[in-house]
Amino acid sequence: MQVQSAYRYSRHAICRLAQRGVSAEAMRILLEHGRTYNAGQGCSYVQLSRADLRRLASEGAPEGTLRSLARLQAVVSDEGEVVTCYHASDRRLVSSRRRPSFKYH
Repeated sequence: MQVQSAYRYSRHAICRLAQRGVSAEAMRILLEHGRTYNAGQGCSYVQLSRADLRRLASEGAPEGTLRSLARLQAVVSDEGEVVTCYHASDRRLVSSRRRPSFKYH
């Protein structure tokens, strides 16, 4: 899988992208439009809120891509390297009530 981005991807992240069927386009949208939350230990979570998904839908983003983005999270190091990505369960989604770290992409 070839991923073009301003971000670097760890070997682990590239492996997980392939294993979990996450497209390069989905990761591009997530990293460009997602909100960043502090994950601790020098990393941040990146995810799209419901409002972000609605805005992307109104801008004409493909429905299939949006569906796959609904629970997709990436963990990004403070150096800008994507460490891993996964489809979060309800308990792993970062609450929208939690204050973002204001590192919007």
